[in-house]
Amino acid sequence: MRKLVSFIICVIISLAANLAFSAVSDYTFSASGGTFTPLSGATALDAIEDDDELSAAIPIGFTFVYDRSSYSNVKVSSNGWLTFNTGASGNENSNNLDFSTTSIRPLVAPLWDDLDGRASSISTASYITDGTPGSRVFTMEWLNWEWGYNSGDGVLSFQVKLYEADGKIEFIYRQESDYVSNGSASIGITSAGTGNGNFISLDSAGTSPNASSTNETSKPATGQVYAFTPRPYVNQLTADATVLAGQSFNYFMEIVNTGAGDVFDLSLTGGSWTYAIRNKGDTADIATIALNSGDKDTAIVKVTVPGGASCSEADTVKFKAVSQSDESVSDSTYIATGALTAISSFPYIQNFDGWADMTGSISGCQTSIPVSDCWTNDSSDDNDWIPRTGSTSSSGTGPPDDHTGGENYVYTEASSCHDHTANLLSPPFDFSGQTAIELTFWYHMYDLSGSGMGRLRVDFYYNGAWHNGMTTNWNGALGDSLSGNQGNVWHKATTDISAAANDSNAQIRFCGLTGDSYSDMAIDDVRIAEPLANDFSALSHDQNSASMPDTTVAANTPVNLRIVVQNLGTTAQTSQVGWWLADDHGTTGTATTANLAKNEMDTLSFSPWTPTAGGVYSPRVF
Repeated sequence: MRKLVSFIICVIISLAANLAFSAVSDYTFSASGGTFTPLSGATALDAIEDDDELSAAIPIGFTFVYDRSSYSNVKVSSNGWLTFNTGASGNENSNNLDFSTTSIRPLVAPLWDDLDGRASSISTASYITDGTPGSRVFTMEWLNWEWGYNSGDGVLSFQVKLYEADGKIEFIYRQESDYVSNGSASIGITSAGTGNGNFISLDSAGTSPNASSTNETSKPATGQVYAFTPRPYVNQLTADATVLAGQSFNYFMEIVNTGAGDVFDLSLTGGSWTYAIRNKGDTADIATIALNSGDKDTAIVKVTVPGGASCSEADTVKFKAVSQSDESVSDSTYIATGALTAISSFPYIQNFDGWADMTGSISGCQTSIPVSDCWTNDSSDDNDWIPRTGSTSSSGTGPPDDHTGGENYVYTEASSCHDHTANLLSPPFDFSGQTAIELTFWYHMYDLSGSGMGRLRVDFYYNGAWHNGMTTNWNGALGDSLSGNQGNVWHKATTDISAAANDSNAQIRFCGLTGDSYSDMAIDDVRIAEPLANDFSALSHDQNSASMPDTTVAANTPVNLRIVVQNLGTTAQTSQVGWWLADDHGTTGTATTANLAKNEMDTLSFSPWTPTAGGVYSPRVF
């Protein structure tokens, strides 16, 4: 037998949107005197009139709301408990309200111990549902029950009552003639979960039990009533949010009345920003909400973020619903709001160089990586973007350095984290007065195996909605995303985001999905600005028609070089292109492209070229 741990009455409310976690702490406990009246005309439950027996599912006779869930059947144990889990198959005789197996939870236990339904004075088990619809009561009765399987005769009779009207649970007792044999019972209720916050237990079988770490060894008095009455609870339907400075945001709060009909006072405490409680139509301020038994309704908590707030600021307020008929009946939850400042000065450049570098070996999915400058790693995905200097900790994938050399980039770690999504969110942008806007960035997607690289995508928030997979120029190829090995080089990408012109609350999201193996993808040097009129880009190059560029040449050895150039500017034009050898050891000379319209490409050949010194070359657009 397990000892009881504590009498939990604290309120535990989840802040996750659209999700209400159960907690028997929603119930208040009371003890009183009453009358035990044996059932008459009830349905016999012969199956449990034995040792360690569990009944089949029996009907409650109405829908009973317990611990925020609805039930129509229960199973009953000869060991003094009943469960709402009709899939239960075990019949636990070792009382354990805090950590009993979840297969028999949730349960209510008027007297959970190693009991027996074979008293010499004839034990009987039965149940009945009576009353009118809306006010029906289900009663389960253990009559003349042995407390201790080796008791000779009836020790105690007890009942569980479930009330349709207000969800209340009552335990009622009557003493019988025999004595308790090695008794150590638990009296209380549990939720479906285990551990603290998932059970309420009593420390004694007296008239005023309290919290304790002991079990019951003495009989409750004849006529003793223990009642567990559900209190109202609050669901925060809208997740905690970050809100643009100077703007308002609505949190939808659901108030559920699990007890009798009542009026609830609504209040806000704490917080330094501007708040109001509004009706669910957001047409008027409200201070109360009236609910019948079992009903629920929604109120709005409107927060207005100060105009001067920055992304490092946040504010928290407590929302509370209190019964007017009983001030001890209440529930509350805390709402946390962060501030965002929209960027309105362009060009905007983010090279990640000032971010804290996550050095050392990194493996596995990362979900708590800090980033800076009002950028955020999305908490709703299952991986993060990681700031890094130098190469990643995996060989065969990831860049050797950032795009310009020596500073930071951000990347997704794929080691032991295959097929996981990382979303990197930009701060908001205010494009008021802008007519044409372009996003440019550099990306690195190298996969030594050639088949394990994942997928990179650019999403854009404007006009109040996310638009996933914006058409992007990926190093000359247009597409809504890019996947596969792109070589051990940095490439340039451009995305036309002019659709957000004049939008005061736009946002960028880089979505990286890791692949099956070598999949450390990276981005760097993000730029948001008006498109450049003159913007030529070297997309690819090769030596002697090699499939991958060999960037090293030997002195006095002729080589054939090619370069593919694309016009990313807004106007049709020509450009001069050449090869440049590091340390000023010479160039190929230059060639001129054809007159290229926006996004058109041209291939230029330099053959042969005989460098005067060996070294590393790179294409140059003049």
